[in-house]
Amino acid sequence: MDLTLAATCATGLLVGCLLLFGRSLVRGPRDIVLVFLLVVGQFYVLRPVLLVLGLDGPSPDEQFTVAESSAVLTRTVLGVVIYLVMVLAGVVVVRRSGVQGWGPFVRGHVDLRRAALVSLLLTAVGTAISLVLLWRFGGINGVVTAAKVDKALAGLFVMRAVPALGAIVAVGTYLEARGQRASRVLTTVALVCAFLNAASVFLWGSRSLLVVVAATMVLGLGRRGFRGTSWRAGSASRWQIFLRLTTAALLVITIAGGLRMTRDTLINGAVQDVYAQAGPARQVSLSLNATYFDAAMLAGRDWPAEHEYRYGEDFVVGLLGLVPRFLWEGKPDAIAPGVWFRQAYEPEKVNGWPMGAAGLWYLNFGILGLVLGGMLSGALIGWLSAAQLRRPDNGFNTAIAVAVGIYVVGLGVDSDLLVRCVLWLVPLWAIGKFVSPAPRVFVPVRPAPLANSGVRTHNRDFTRS
Repeated sequence: MDLTLAATCATGLLVGCLLLFGRSLVRGPRDIVLVFLLVVGQFYVLRPVLLVLGLDGPSPDEQFTVAESSAVLTRTVLGVVIYLVMVLAGVVVVRRSGVQGWGPFVRGHVDLRRAALVSLLLTAVGTAISLVLLWRFGGINGVVTAAKVDKALAGLFVMRAVPALGAIVAVGTYLEARGQRASRVLTTVALVCAFLNAASVFLWGSRSLLVVVAATMVLGLGRRGFRGTSWRAGSASRWQIFLRLTTAALLVITIAGGLRMTRDTLINGAVQDVYAQAGPARQVSLSLNATYFDAAMLAGRDWPAEHEYRYGEDFVVGLLGLVPRFLWEGKPDAIAPGVWFRQAYEPEKVNGWPMGAAGLWYLNFGILGLVLGGMLSGALIGWLSAAQLRRPDNGFNTAIAVAVGIYVVGLGVDSDLLVRCVLWLVPLWAIGKFVSPAPRVFVPVRPAPLANSGVRTHNRDFTRS
């Protein structure tokens, strides 16, 4: 890839914006704004950095020519910068407006017995679902193949939400049990439930939850207070936070790569050539699903030069995802926009190339979409962040913040947002209400004077001398 100075400067600008916004807007190591920036770093910043450093080329290789790659890279990076600036502008506007926001964060003390009960219940249901799937498809490889290749589980993915919620609740219970110095039995049970639920989700071909559980534990252990105190308490504290973030990042890369090879082996009997024969930088990108940026490069190159903008069609189709498939026999298979996008280049493929919120807004409305989508995404993040800043810093809220930041906010407002809200925000809010019940307030009742009791009372005027 023959890079130009413009591509290098644009990528430097993107990295600088990410670091500047992180330094100025993040209020703590578990701030939902930080989670968003980490997600952006994984999906929209890692790839251009690797490309500029010459460690890799755009993916897939056959879709790009050497002559055009640098110009396409520059335009795409600048588009991401516009989107990111508008997101952070939206966060600032909402925070300075003084709104209280809303989020599924618990308001008070976490009842560990109730949290453990919910963890065990969700784990039991999730495990039962997994056992039925294992029996139905004849083993782990059969279930993973049915989910990822044969699409035999289409319309049933709502069932995956049970162990997914169970994993988040269990890891929150584990962190809170550690914070309250609960018994070792309860702590161990919560830890086992977390990884058992994450393993159940992996049966559906999804690797992310195992990674998220491990990273959440790294970020959540050793809490030192939320509201910005540890973030700006001094260089020693900042280095501790940097060390935790670095540890979490390395853990994510390691686990994601191992799970990618495991899943390939379960499906094909061996690691796919596209991964096994790739260089280290490409392997890291594929294991992290970080090629969102490459898809955005294709979108920026070919829209509107070769294809018309979608003008909101993807967002309309996304609303259809709220209708269960068993209620709508003719529901389209390709609800996710990444499916049609990949089939525009590789018609025989059934899996998509997700391009994230920025790419989706561009495909539908061009540059104006980046501005509008960025502002809406920033408003959503600011709304959630405002609520988080008013809630206690405990292990349960740490797990909720990570889950909401990754699985609801993601890269911002996109066509699947309402579906994710129904699957995550509503259940987490209900669970939070249960595990952190409002304290009972006892109002003392003043006894009424005895009527016709025959007891004579005297009124004395003590003001008289």
